[in-house]
Amino acid sequence: MGCVTSKQAVSVTPALDHSSSFRDNAAAGGSGRSRGSGVVDLEKKKKRIDSGVSENELGESERVSSNGGGGESLSFRLGNLQKYVEGEQVAAGWPAWFSAVAGEAIQGWVPLSADSFEKLEKVGQGTYSSVFHARNLETGRIVALKKVRFDNFEPESVRIYLVFEYMEHDISGLLSSPDIKLSEAQVKCDMKQLLSGLEHCHSRGTMHRDIKGANLLTTSNQLISSLYGTVLLNFCWVPRIMEPQWISGVLAVYLLNYSSGAPSFRAELRYDFGYIAICKRVTTTWNAVRAPSSMASSPIPNLFLLLLSLLPFLPILSASNITLSSSLSANGDNSSWISPSGDFAFGFYQPDNTNTFLLAIWYANIPEKTIVWHANTTNPVQAGSKVELTASGLTLNDPNGQTIWTSQPNGTVSYGTMLDTGNFVLSDTNSNYVWASFSYPTDTILPTQILPLGGMLYSKFSETNYSKGRFELHFTNGGNLELNLVAWPSELIYTPPYYSSGTANLNSSESGFQLVFNQSADIYIVKGNGGVVQLSSWQNIVQISNSYYRATLDFDGVFREYVYAKTSVSDQSWSIVRRIPDNICMALINQQVGSGACGFNSYCTANDGTPSCQCPPGYSFMDPNNNFGGCKPNFPQGCGVDDGTKKPEDVYDLVEIQGVNWPFGDYESLGPYNQTQCEQACLNDCLCDVAIFGGTICWKKKLPLFNGRMEAGLAIIKVRKGSVPPSGSSSFPISNSKKDKQILLWSSGFVNVLLLVVIPLMFFSIRWKRSRKAEHDSSVPETNLHLFTFEELKEATEGFKDELGSGSFGIVYKGVLKVGSKKQVAVKKLDKTTQEGEREFKAEVSAIGKTHHKNLVQLFGYCQEGPHRLLVYEFMSNGSLANFLFGLPRPDWYQRTQMALGIARGLVYLHEDCNAPIIHCDIKPENILIDQNFTARISDFGLAKSLLLNQTRTHTGIRGTRGYVAPEWFKNVPVTVKVDVYSFGVMLLEIICCRKSVAKEFGEEEKAILTDWAYDCYMNGRLDILVDNDQAAIEDKVTLGRWILTAFWCIQEDPSKRPTMKMVTQMLEGYVDVPIPTSTSFSYSSS
Repeated sequence: MGCVTSKQAVSVTPALDHSSSFRDNAAAGGSGRSRGSGVVDLEKKKKRIDSGVSENELGESERVSSNGGGGESLSFRLGNLQKYVEGEQVAAGWPAWFSAVAGEAIQGWVPLSADSFEKLEKVGQGTYSSVFHARNLETGRIVALKKVRFDNFEPESVRIYLVFEYMEHDISGLLSSPDIKLSEAQVKCDMKQLLSGLEHCHSRGTMHRDIKGANLLTTSNQLISSLYGTVLLNFCWVPRIMEPQWISGVLAVYLLNYSSGAPSFRAELRYDFGYIAICKRVTTTWNAVRAPSSMASSPIPNLFLLLLSLLPFLPILSASNITLSSSLSANGDNSSWISPSGDFAFGFYQPDNTNTFLLAIWYANIPEKTIVWHANTTNPVQAGSKVELTASGLTLNDPNGQTIWTSQPNGTVSYGTMLDTGNFVLSDTNSNYVWASFSYPTDTILPTQILPLGGMLYSKFSETNYSKGRFELHFTNGGNLELNLVAWPSELIYTPPYYSSGTANLNSSESGFQLVFNQSADIYIVKGNGGVVQLSSWQNIVQISNSYYRATLDFDGVFREYVYAKTSVSDQSWSIVRRIPDNICMALINQQVGSGACGFNSYCTANDGTPSCQCPPGYSFMDPNNNFGGCKPNFPQGCGVDDGTKKPEDVYDLVEIQGVNWPFGDYESLGPYNQTQCEQACLNDCLCDVAIFGGTICWKKKLPLFNGRMEAGLAIIKVRKGSVPPSGSSSFPISNSKKDKQILLWSSGFVNVLLLVVIPLMFFSIRWKRSRKAEHDSSVPETNLHLFTFEELKEATEGFKDELGSGSFGIVYKGVLKVGSKKQVAVKKLDKTTQEGEREFKAEVSAIGKTHHKNLVQLFGYCQEGPHRLLVYEFMSNGSLANFLFGLPRPDWYQRTQMALGIARGLVYLHEDCNAPIIHCDIKPENILIDQNFTARISDFGLAKSLLLNQTRTHTGIRGTRGYVAPEWFKNVPVTVKVDVYSFGVMLLEIICCRKSVAKEFGEEEKAILTDWAYDCYMNGRLDILVDNDQAAIEDKVTLGRWILTAFWCIQEDPSKRPTMKMVTQMLEGYVDVPIPTSTSFSYSSS
């Protein structure tokens, strides 16, 4: 009853049980609703009152129609009816009470006798009804009978049945079967049919009020053919009001979430969530899709939610379709396809001052024709080129017919559409998208566009060059949004990133899942559980109505959101709403590779967040048309360019630039030096091209310089005489022989007076310098680290407020450096009052000040001001490995193996790849930190011991932590890198088993010591006990056994029997066989 003229809605005919008896072959009181055989299908029987035409004479079209002869709607309303209508119904055999209830919905209908149906089995049970699988005894056709009870109206209502055509499946039953696999096309087809049925009902003022999978019936070919609900109660006709009494849920979410046979649907499920999240009306529904009644967020009608979730599936009906064989020509009369509103155009775009064309999408309704997508970036085409739409997609050919680019859709194309969202789509015959420009973004995203996991934006090469540039905004598969510098042309991604959202998480529901640009001009990250994460430093904005918005990764590496008022005057341009990072020049605290925001040998300055690049004196841009391409010296430089007969000061000038620095890549640091000593040191060194002087330290650098920026300090540029114009305003010569002579003559007149003053002070000055040099030599060796002042670090930590942890010699605080992108750091404040604290300070700076590896925590800089000794590390957002292994939830088997391999590779670097081998001496889970991408990073080098280049062992006092200390520490023998191997072996067993090496909570004594228990389990063939409840590890028994044996080799008591860390890494990776240790002599040290 209700929407019966739509083939997507079930029709229904009431039947009366006059005899209160049936031929019933079903088991009495059937057990609930069995969906194995399906739900209801309608058998409809209609007779005309005033006609002598028999049922057999009726055509099929009339038998399936629910309308009376006048075509009136069969939807009915509750209330009093005209007496003649009731009279006709009663005369036809309907009870008076039912005529009053059903109203005009049954006008022209004659009730059937229930005796003409045989019930076969009960297939469903509802609050007011039961459903039976039945047979029409007159025709033999299988039908479904729904026994309806009008609890509040009439006791005799239990004698009313509704007759439906029989259908094989409902959606919930269909998708609960593990053998059922629906394709994306099938799901979209179902959605389309559902909307068609609902639209038919709603156009007649009828609403269903119980849309859910159980009420959507399908035939064996999985097409929705009907909407079935508690018809007499849930279909109602109220002409002036359409408002649901309660919320039921979102069908598309239901469909996709329950499709256990199609894992890829989970991504599309979250895609649907993104569309719902766009409206920012739903915040708590994500975890309630299996229980629609618990959706207790804002009261959004279920159809509204449904339509939101179906946005990716629906064709835009208002758009004009582009038929197959349609084509566009570059520089021709027909050069673009326009969206219905005229806002966007797809076609050939000619950049300014060029004779070539790009296949692109651009804003077409404003004077500034801004490109938002482009295809042939590396191969611009000439006039006369052509793009054609065929069943195979879009094909771009040059004037000679050579194919330049193709769209490569994932299906056969039926037509194309330029949508008003800026998305150009290709669709098949079922209106399913088989290709969309939104799925292949270039440097821009638009409102309603989503960047999924693995999605990427890449910048242009320059303002006018649309080929791939130097920056990428990448939504990693781990759920993190990162802005990286990219090497050109290799496209190698440099780390660390200029921006990171910090949304990666071991728990996939907590990690980022997609970047959403909603229709309210807001850009944010949606997590797997539906939560929303705003981009850090991304300021909230007030949407400007009637405006265009876009977000672009510009060629300078800044991700900006722009707005353009549609009613703007002709000379108006795009306005910046917000940006990331706020100051790209200062966004990186430490970078050992890559040129930085500007090219090599240049430095970056920012004006209101917009970077510009400058060359130092004596240098010029490599490409005059591209200031971001780096600089080159205007003179020969380096060792061997002179004949050696002239003094350096006769060949070179030294030019100062105040407040400029290239903070990384020093090859030597000297101090304590004054400025004159720093200048002379660079002047006399043929390798030195630039010296940076700050405080009492002189850092010498050679080309190429990278990551140049405005920063505290004095840059001293060594340039060849005559290479710097005398009018240069940004620089001036420091050393000049004529000037030196004038100063000497001027001062000679006062020499006697000066001697009287200077001689008494010389003694004190010499003693002061010696004491300062001794202090410096006892603390910090030569490094390329940043030197912070104590006040800078005090401000960064807000007075050392947020404590992260403590160690033997100091406390670690969380801080934020007030420069650039406000980088989070960890500041370790050492206790200078103890000799051990001073020694640890020197050890950490010495050990890792010159190292760089992805599995080592990076030391950014330090402070050695007066009594203060502080170390500044990159902040590890996910804490220590100990928290992961011994807390909840624990990392899965794959994550643990990746972390262990990372630690092993970090130790290989320390032991074999550094200029001088480094023994860490304190490897344990607490000293392994986890970064935002869940990469394991070795930290805390306070006990580290550096060896000489060819040294393999050393004598030193006992270092390390109980449970991880190698036996040789107690034997008064030289220690080697094998002490780290031992500690790693103990920790490897902890990583495998997710328990501590000593666990007193185990009641059984043999389990208390992990190394002994693990060996017993191995010998007894019960490795599964070690990884109890970890199915992934148990199933990976080959790797598990190999890793256990590797750990046994690492903890051999005899150091000579332990493998090197390089060999350990090869054993873990499976490159070498791992035999069973010939000796079981390994021990646990409790000291």
